[in-house]
Amino acid sequence: MSVRERNRGFTLIELLLATALMSFLLIFVTASFIRISRLYTKGLIVRRMQEQARTIVLEVANNLRVAAIAPDPIETPNSAPFHIRVSGDCYVWNQYDTTAGARSTTTKQSTGEVIQFMKSRAFTDCGSSPFDGAITSSLIDERTIVQHFAIKQVNNKAYYILLVLSTDDANIVAEGENAACEPGVGSEYCDVVRYETVVTVRQ
Repeated sequence: MSVRERNRGFTLIELLLATALMSFLLIFVTASFIRISRLYTKGLIVRRMQEQARTIVLEVANNLRVAAIAPDPIETPNSAPFHIRVSGDCYVWNQYDTTAGARSTTTKQSTGEVIQFMKSRAFTDCGSSPFDGAITSSLIDERTIVQHFAIKQVNNKAYYILLVLSTDDANIVAEGENAACEPGVGSEYCDVVRYETVVTVRQ
């Protein structure tokens, strides 16, 4: 091989091919990173909602086990203000509104702040709006929406508890027990969590 051939370098076609290959690899790596990041973020969202649903249902279940009287109302109201009173604790919340594509803002505190899902010991004002009870805690964060919450009496010794939560997402195509996410672009972070249990009460 001559000195001239050794110093020839790359041709324009070789440089273009190398650039195209590197661009393809870069796009592939970037797309993979974005997909993994989205899956990780959605996993965190689902885990958070599952923990919130489990905490609420288990707390209500424990209250039912020691309740001296049946919850009032037994089933979720069909309209606001949404509330259930169990063993001295009042649970008040706003549900998803498909017309608005977001959480309802009907039930508020006396300060004007919209209630998400809260618990209070001042249960005498349980069904009022604005809610004047002393709010003790918010049980879900602002990015989570209550789709459905109900306590149904199975028999004189057992109650069925159902809680359906979803992300605060415009891609929710149904509400209540049938809440679901519309598949397609924009629904990567949309999810619905359903938590249910049967509780045997003390007689």
